[in-house]
Order: sequence, then C-alpha cells, then structure tokens
Amino acid sequence: MALSRGLPLLFLLSGCLLGWDPPNERGDSGDTDVEADTDTDTDADTDADTDTDTDTDTCVPGDLGCECTSDETCTDGAHYCVSMMCTDVDPVEVLASDVQTPGALAVDTTKVYFSREVSGFNEIVHVPHSGGTPATVFSGPTGLWPIDAQGDFVYYVDTQSSVGRYKADASQSSFYTISTIEEPAGIDVAGQYVYFHDSKSPGRIVQTPLDMASEREVIDTYGRSAMYARVDWLYFSDLDDSSAQPNQTIERMETTQGAVTTLRTNLEDVRLLASDDDQVFSVTEYNSRSTRALTAHDISTAADVVLRVTSKHILAVEVDATHVYWMEGDQFFTTGSGEIYRTLKSGDGPTVLLVEDDLIPVRLRLQGDYLYWTSLQPGDYVGTVNRRRK
Repeated sequence: MALSRGLPLLFLLSGCLLGWDPPNERGDSGDTDVEADTDTDTDADTDADTDTDTDTDTCVPGDLGCECTSDETCTDGAHYCVSMMCTDVDPVEVLASDVQTPGALAVDTTKVYFSREVSGFNEIVHVPHSGGTPATVFSGPTGLWPIDAQGDFVYYVDTQSSVGRYKADASQSSFYTISTIEEPAGIDVAGQYVYFHDSKSPGRIVQTPLDMASEREVIDTYGRSAMYARVDWLYFSDLDDSSAQPNQTIERMETTQGAVTTLRTNLEDVRLLASDDDQVFSVTEYNSRSTRALTAHDISTAADVVLRVTSKHILAVEVDATHVYWMEGDQFFTTGSGEIYRTLKSGDGPTVLLVEDDLIPVRLRLQGDYLYWTSLQPGDYVGTVNRRRK
C-alpha cells in the first residue's frame, strides 16, 4: 500500500580531502663520495616524488571526503556516508522530538506533515522542511493514520469512516463522508485525484477529485489490498479466481478507468506497492508470513529481480529516479531496532543508510534530495520526525 506514511526522513555533502606526506629531505653528510651519494639520493627522491604524486591523485574509498557506499564503508566509525561521500557531519536532522505516536507522515514541496496524540486527541501538524515549532492543521478525537499532501492541502482518512482535507494554514477544509465505507485503510493523492481504500471485505478503491465533492468507485478488490497511485496508473493487489493459495495478484489500471492488466500472479501476501511506471516494486510475505521479499518487476519485459529477502517486517517503500528505499523493523513497534536501506532499481545489493538502535523507523517519504521519516521508541510510542540527505 502506498502508505501515507509513507511512514518519514533525512541527509548531506561532497569534496575530496587527502592526507599528503612531503618527500623526505635529503641530507648529505660529507664530501666523501659526493657524486655517488648525489646520484643515489636523486634517484631515491625521484622515486619518492613519483609515489607521492600518485598517492595525491588517488582518493581512497572510505577515507574522509572520499567515495563510500554506506556508513560501514567509511573507515572511521565517526564518519557518515552521505551522497556516496564520507563526511564527519552527522546527516540526520531531527525536525520534531518527543512526538506522541507519530503515526502518519506526508511531505510536500515546503512542509512536513505528521500526526500525533495530544491529551487524548489526534492532531495533524506541520513543520518546515528544516524543522521548527509544529503548527496544528486539524485536531479531532479519532485516529488519523493515512495522510497525503499536495498543493498546500493535507488529505487524511480517519477511523470514523470518512476522508477529508485541510489547508495547511487551517483556513479551509473539505469533508467527504461515505456512509458505506467501513474500514478505511489507505489514501494516495496523484494528479487531480484522491484515492482511498476500503479494506472491509469485499474491499474497494474509490476515487474523488481534489475538492472531494464526489466519489467514483474505481475497482472492487479483496479486503486488505495494497494500493499505489500515480498520475496515469493505479496499482493494487487482488485475488485471482482460484481458491488455492497462493492466489494474490498485482494489477494496474489506467486512472481514467481503463482496462485492468495483471502484472504478477501466484503471490502469497502482498503488503506494499510502489512504482515509477516502468517497474512496480512489491513487498510480499511467504513461508506463513515469516519471510518478506522486495521485488522489482519490469512492466515491459515481465522480468522480476529480487532486491531484498528478510525476516524483518518491511514497513515502507519509496522510489526516486534511480533508487529504491525501504525501512525494516518490528511492525508492532515494541522491540528491537530498525534500518533504512537503499539499492539501485536494477539491484546492486542493499546499502544500509541508517541504523537506529534505540528507535524503530515507522513511516518514510522522499522529497527532493532528502529522506524524511518518523521513528518510535519501542514500547512507549514516543518518537521523532527526521530527515537526512539521500
């Protein structure tokens, strides 16, 4: 599901610094064998100069200011790998701290939106990209979990079976309540439409215009289907006609309600989807939900590339022009640590961007050069909103 995560985020630098050893100074100790000494020392100095020049032109991967692929590949434990360059500047910026239950996350071109609990009420608030004092957009007694943002509006689904939107400065709001919706599960804003998913079996995906003045049922799905909306395409999981397991599929449909195309079949449990319209990225569970796989599916060739297999829960997936990003941790947010990973879309092996030993990453978002994410302390549901450069 395209989580309005979904689910969180992060980042920094460049340059190339290198230590340089000056050539050894030559000290002739006497007049005896001056010519021999001179020849020998000159040759030695020439060799030393040649070696030094070679070293100066070489930036050793892992050195400060040089190339890296992860924090672990930077030789000094105090260094960080940011934009594939080792830096001694901590790339993680905490945008908001001591946030009670930061359950939802969305980012637009200027603001970071997240939900929190305050005195028994749920709020949607926002801060600038660089952080600051949270400004309240909306407060209510219900659970506000999936959210998305576009055009200075934040869109949300609450547990009272309604969807709505609020302007960031709280000066304008629109509510749209659908009496038949029972279990709102996900929301995505793409282009001129808002999509949300009713997970009550039999499930369905509904489309509304941005002003949420009307609704149109896009497709019937099974109960807890995954969903991801793009401007021209809607991706979702469904069930095939077989009663035998595995029988889940991944489908896509033109947002103008064109024909549905089946992309993948015979899947056990599709949990998350993301896409760039050339590939669809899915998180599936198998082995009685004990193992998770992140797979890239080429839409034109139907070829699959497995990017990651893990026993941890994959909590969010995002894509940009070149890479796939995802979070791993305990989906119940009670124990353990969490990680944020990145890999090329073609699959070059996962790179660890961040390890949170005392926090579990919850939601993830990309905007520009940055990752944004929320984290929770295991067990007490108090967390932070963060960002760092990719």
